Amino acid sequence: MSDNPPAGVMHLTRLYTQIALARRGPEDVPALPWVLVGTGLAYLLMNLLLSNLLPATPDGTLPVILFDSVLLLGSYFVVLQIAGHPARWRQTVSAVLGVQVVLLPAIALATALFAQYKDNNDLQLPAAIPLLVVGVWLLFVNARILGAATTWNLWPCLGLVFAQGLLSRIIEMSLLPGVAAAS
Repeated sequence: MSDNPPAGVMHLTRLYTQIALARRGPEDVPALPWVLVGTGLAYLLMNLLLSNLLPATPDGTLPVILFDSVLLLGSYFVVLQIAGHPARWRQTVSAVLGVQVVLLPAIALATALFAQYKDNNDLQLPAAIPLLVVGVWLLFVNARILGAATTWNLWPCLGLVFAQGLLSRIIEMSLLPGVAAAS
């Protein structure tokens, strides 16, 4: 990777896109602290930007974004400790956050489309299809990333990624009821 930050950012964007397309894996992400910090900041900024541009985007408030990030960091730390691969944490979390940065515009647009037509009985189902497709793809990619990091099969990783997302929503609704209800 180049020492030139713009070239480094473009390299990471291409890498995260390739990971999102299942062409590469988290092992290709440099295990450097600045990569994790930069990717985390990009994730935070992209979420905040899109939540302001598309008010129907869920998780658009800072407390929810920060909570999701902390839960993700912690849950992947625990899982990689259990799997016996704690050294892969930085690469794995960078890959998960980077893929979400790459897919966030699609997620936000699909969410906005669904929010636009959620009360229209004729268009509700067609409007939900893009959101379902993007959500399933994100679940698959995150499970693939976790599988590469833990060397576990895809099915347990799908279960763990799904459980982490579900747990995140349950805790959010308990601790941040006003924010979670708005999303």
